[in-house]
Amino acid sequence: MIVAIDGPAGAGKSTVAKKLAERLGWMFLDTGAIFRAITWYFLRNGYPKRRDFQNMLLGLNIGIRDSRLVVNAVDIGDEIRAPVVDKYVSDVAATLCVRDYALQVEREIVQKHENIVVEGRDTTTVVFKDAELKIYLDASVDERAKRRFNQLIELGLSGITLEDVKRDIIERDRKDKEREHAPLKVSSDAVMIDTTGLSVEEVVDRIVNLVNAR
Repeated sequence: MIVAIDGPAGAGKSTVAKKLAERLGWMFLDTGAIFRAITWYFLRNGYPKRRDFQNMLLGLNIGIRDSRLVVNAVDIGDEIRAPVVDKYVSDVAATLCVRDYALQVEREIVQKHENIVVEGRDTTTVVFKDAELKIYLDASVDERAKRRFNQLIELGLSGITLEDVKRDIIERDRKDKEREHAPLKVSSDAVMIDTTGLSVEEVVDRIVNLVNAR
């Protein structure tokens, strides 16, 4: 069974999906992290000045180990959550050759696991259109900005403000919704959950009930 979780930045997709996978005892895949890993790799190989993405992808190998992504056999941890990756990931993810590469990686990982929780933009509309359960998480912009800001502080990053994070999220929403390839949208058969004011456990409880009902 595939449970696909979609939604905008800061809606709680990663946190909820991880907890859900733990609760169910399933594998977890953060598809957004794949695009972050690609962006991270590009930044270390000349991007944004260098933009021959097709050739840059030839030297890249992304896999998964214990639900954590590895780039060329190295676990890069939280480096993909850095603000510089935030700044460029939407532009990188909008490129067709990058999306094709990520799609191949995602489907290869899923084929190796019987039950899996996957999360990320377009997981419900493009990557796993046939998923048995589709969830679209959302929250207010203020709530999403606050969550992202707290996450960055926990990672030890300084020199950022809540307003900066909010502005980045608004801009990222715009780019994700307007991009030519696989724009952010709600699948017609997805269950929508507004996570504003809800704890992670409350959201996970709702989804577990939906899984059990299937």
